[in-house]
Amino acid sequence: MSTVVVEKDGKGTAFASVTWHFSTERMPDQAEGDFFSVTRRFFRRYNDGDAWVLAPLAAGDQIDLGDQVEVQLSISVKHAAEFVHLRDPRGAGFEPESPCPAIVVTRGWANYREFRDSGANFFFPWLPADAPNSVDHGLKPGPPPSTQPRT
Repeated sequence: MSTVVVEKDGKGTAFASVTWHFSTERMPDQAEGDFFSVTRRFFRRYNDGDAWVLAPLAAGDQIDLGDQVEVQLSISVKHAAEFVHLRDPRGAGFEPESPCPAIVVTRGWANYREFRDSGANFFFPWLPADAPNSVDHGLKPGPPPSTQPRT
């Protein structure tokens, strides 16, 4: 863990920006953070004839070509924050359902989202404290890699 200290001597305004990259080989058991906590849940999305249904996915569940996967990210913020960037890495073999960047308004608050080869980026101008904040995005499994040589 690192410590960041910002100090200013004298008059005037000081601005600071901190970027923290966190990565592990295994997902944490619980979302714990002193300022932010993020949980990620996966669902298989399907139409039962009347409406779209989300069925929770567990580790090891099989995803077939043509399935739709919804990723839900829940963000807990202890203190209000401005200009937050959240990156959600994408698993190998998946493609974004809607790769176009967009401004999305969900439950009264906005975020800008863009999709890259390795994941999704969410930019929030404002995250209120102690309020349910969540974003979701769709994935689809890509076709299996070809073993045929290119000509």
